Amino acid sequence: MTRKEFEDLKQSGQLPSPAGVGMKILTLTQKDDCSIDDLQGILQADPALTGRILKLASSVGVAGSQPVRSVKEATMRLGLRTVTSVALGFSLVSSSRIGQCDRFDYDEYWARSLVRALAGQEISERTGRAVAAEAFTCALLGLVGQLALASCHPDDYAQLLDELEEDPTLDRCARESELFGIDHLEVTDCLMAEWGLPDSFGEVSMALGREGGDEALEGYSRELYEVLADARIIADYAMKGAQADAESLAGMGQLENRLAIYDVSLGELCKLVMGQWIEWGEQLSLETSSYANAVRTDRNWEDDAKRSASPMDRTVQHGADVLVVDDDPVALKLLAKLLQDEGHRVMLARDGKEALAITLKKRPQVVISDWFMPKLDGIELTRTLRRTSWGKRIYLLLLTGNDREDRLLTAFDAGVDDYVAKPFKPKLLMARLRAGVRMVKLQEQVELDQEIQRKNSVQMTRMNRQLKEAANTDFLTGLPNRRHAMAHMDRAWKHALATGTTLSVLMIDIDKFKSVNDTYGHDVGDVVLKETARVIKGAVRRNDMAARMGGEEFLVIAPGADLDEARMVGERIRMRVESSHIKFGDFDRNVTISVGVATMDPSIGDIDHLIRLADEAVYVSKSSGRNQVSATSHGSQQAKSA
Repeated sequence: MTRKEFEDLKQSGQLPSPAGVGMKILTLTQKDDCSIDDLQGILQADPALTGRILKLASSVGVAGSQPVRSVKEATMRLGLRTVTSVALGFSLVSSSRIGQCDRFDYDEYWARSLVRALAGQEISERTGRAVAAEAFTCALLGLVGQLALASCHPDDYAQLLDELEEDPTLDRCARESELFGIDHLEVTDCLMAEWGLPDSFGEVSMALGREGGDEALEGYSRELYEVLADARIIADYAMKGAQADAESLAGMGQLENRLAIYDVSLGELCKLVMGQWIEWGEQLSLETSSYANAVRTDRNWEDDAKRSASPMDRTVQHGADVLVVDDDPVALKLLAKLLQDEGHRVMLARDGKEALAITLKKRPQVVISDWFMPKLDGIELTRTLRRTSWGKRIYLLLLTGNDREDRLLTAFDAGVDDYVAKPFKPKLLMARLRAGVRMVKLQEQVELDQEIQRKNSVQMTRMNRQLKEAANTDFLTGLPNRRHAMAHMDRAWKHALATGTTLSVLMIDIDKFKSVNDTYGHDVGDVVLKETARVIKGAVRRNDMAARMGGEEFLVIAPGADLDEARMVGERIRMRVESSHIKFGDFDRNVTISVGVATMDPSIGDIDHLIRLADEAVYVSKSSGRNQVSATSHGSQQAKSA
C-alpha cells in the first residue's frame, strides 16, 4: 500500500528532486559502470556544489591532513557512493528552498537538517561509530518526507501544521496517514531508495521517527541510529536557542554522560558544530547565524535542567508546583488561596486547553482539575497528558459534582489518580492533596536515586572502557597494539573459514625510518610514527583494522578483500602517506612506505603463515626500490611501482 501511495505522489510531479547537475548525478548512480571520471565530469559544471563536496571531504576521515583539492581525492577519501550521496543532498538543499505550503518554513527545515547533519558528522568522527560522511548525509535528508508531503499537498499539510501547533501531543505520522495514506517517514524511506542511497539510511530514518523503531536494527544500522539519535538532541537544543526548555536541557545532560564514555566534551563539540553551522549556512545561503549565536555551549546541562523544571531539584523544597484548572473564577480563587496557604506554588488555568499549554512549559507536579470545562474537559486533559512521558508522572486530582460509580470508573480509566466531590470540603481536599504530594516526592526521590546510580554506572563503564583500551592500544599512535591485532586476526580468520569468504592482510613498513631517528632524534621519529598511523587509519575501509605491530611496522586486517581489492587499499594508503607532509622541528618533508599484501587461500595453513607471506611481500617492495605495494599469493609476488 505504501508503494502505491508513493507512486501517486510521484505522479503529481511535486516530489523534491535534485535539479540540473544533481539530476545528472542521480542518473549516473543508476549505472553499474559509474566511475570517478564520470562524476568529476558532471561536477565540473557546478563549481559551488564541487566546493561543498571538497569542504565536507576535507573535514572528515583524516583530520589534520591537507585539504582535499579534487573530486578524485574526495572520492578516495569518502568512497564513490558516499560522494554521490552527499552531492544529491547538497543539490536538494539548493533546489527545494521554496514551495506552495505557506505554513511550512522551508528555511527553518533546512537549518534544522543542516545542524543535525553537522552534529552527526562530529559525533561519528569523535566516537568512531558509523561513517561521518554517511551520518552527515542521512541526517541532512532524514526528514525529507515532510518536505515532500508539504510540496505535494500544500493546503492539507498547512492544516496539519495548524493542528500540531494547537495540540503538540498529536501523533504526526498517524494524522499524515489519515490525510495522505502515507506518513513522512515512509515517504523518506521511498525517496532514499529511489535515489539509490544506502538501505541503512531508510531503515535508520524510519527508526528515528517511531517509538521502539530501533529494536530490529543491528550492526552498522544500529551504530548510525545511535549517532543520529544523539545528533537530533543537539539539533533540537540548537533550534530552541535561548528558549531551551527543561526537556531539551535534560536530553543534553544525558548526552553529555554518554559522550563522556568516549572522552568527548559535549560543550566543545557543540561549540565546534555551531561554528560549522554558521559557516555552512553562508555556503548554502541559509540563515543559521541567528540560531547559532543564541546557543549556549558552556553550561552545566543537568543543573540547568533542574533549575528549569526537573522534579528532582524540587524534592528539597517545601510544597509542590500545582496547576489548578477550573472555569469557575470563584472556585479558582478559593483553591489558589487554600494551596498558597499550605505553601504550594500555584498556577491557574480557566480551561483544559490553557492548562495543557501551561503544563507543556511549566511541568507541574500536581494538577487539580474540574471535570466539565469548555474547549477541553478534565478527562480529555488527563488522557492527553498521560500520552506523554512527562505527563505520566503528574499526580492528577479530579474535582467532580457527579460521583456516580460509572462516571468515576471512566475517570480512573482515563488516568486520574484521585478525586474529590464538589462542592469540596477544604480539609478533605488538602488531606488528599498531601497524600498525592507524598507520592510525588517519593517517586522523585526514587528517580533521583536512579539518576545517581546511572551516573555511577556511566563512570564505571568509562573506567572499564579506558582500562580495556589501554590494554589493547598502542600508547604512541592510538592504534590497536599487536596483542589486540592478533586476537582480531584470529576471529577474522575463523569467520572467513566458517563463511567461505576471504581475508587479506597488509604489512606496512616506513621507508628509511632508522635514518629519521638517527638524523633528527627519537622525538621526530615519534611524530613520524603518529602521523603515519593517523593517515593509515583514515585510508582503510570501514571494516578494516589498522594496528601497530611494533617499531615502524603496521598491519592492516582486511576481511572480505581479495588480492586485487587489498592491493587497491594498499595503494591508497601508500599514496596518502606519500602526499602527507610532516613538519616538526628541523624535519620538513614527506615519508614513504613499503607495503606487502597477502590473501588467504587453501594452501595457507594458519595466521602466522599469512602474515609471513605479507612480510615477504614487504621485502619485495623494499628490494625493488621502496615506496611500492607488492602482493603475494602463495609462492609468487607481484610488485606495483609508485
